[in-house]
Amino acid sequence: MNEQHKHSRDPWHLSAAGLLTLSLAALVLLALLPAWKPLVGFINHPITHLQVSGDSRISAQELRQVAAPHIGRGFFSTDVQAVKAAVESQPWVRQASVRRVWPDTLVLQVEEHEPVARWRVAVQTAVQIQEQDSRLLQDDYGMLVNHHAEVFGPVHYAGAARLPLLSAPGQDAFHEVITRYLTLSRIMQDVHLQIAGLHLSHLGSWSLLVEEKTLGIPTIRMQAGRDDVIRRAHRFAELYRSLPSAQAAAITAADLRYTDGIALRGQPGRN
Repeated sequence: MNEQHKHSRDPWHLSAAGLLTLSLAALVLLALLPAWKPLVGFINHPITHLQVSGDSRISAQELRQVAAPHIGRGFFSTDVQAVKAAVESQPWVRQASVRRVWPDTLVLQVEEHEPVARWRVAVQTAVQIQEQDSRLLQDDYGMLVNHHAEVFGPVHYAGAARLPLLSAPGQDAFHEVITRYLTLSRIMQDVHLQIAGLHLSHLGSWSLLVEEKTLGIPTIRMQAGRDDVIRRAHRFAELYRSLPSAQAAAITAADLRYTDGIALRGQPGRN
């Protein structure tokens, strides 16, 4: 009686029916093994299609070449984060999202940079930079600013010469310059002027180049000084708005650094 009770509590003790069940299960698994590898291969189908959406200056073929080294042999072995990083390393790509669509497709959503200005680290004044600009822009190559106020590049861009040029002696001044540019642009737009150049000197003084938007009047060179730059810009805009069109069109330079006034230099009949 005690011996039978001992065997009934032995975890390794199996009845004949239990042994038969395990044997049948093993036989079924052995029978399925030849079909398992093709089944896995079918599920883990190689990525063969790249679907690209979103505007981009990079063609689908170029994106395929960028992504190719990071695409694995199968659907599940493809490292989507590596593909994302490779695509986002391209100069015109701001950000990208990558996802897999079974059985064999990689979907790539690309957001490109939209340039709104040029950026240059320079010690010259805005006027000196503009005088050099025609030579520097011959290859349309440089650092640009997008509409999120982010610097990207360097890139080739055929429309670079039409963008305003922002500059400062150091890269660390970029956020100060772009913030000042956005504020001054709104002020100048109220009187149909646009900023063609804005420079912060190593002494903290601001100089501007502004243009008339509708008549194509040549550039007005401005010195705004270090302090009260926004107030001085508002004062210039009020003065410019009050001038007869012929007088406004004749302005070639403006010194905004006076406490209670503005010094204008003009060229009669230049328009």
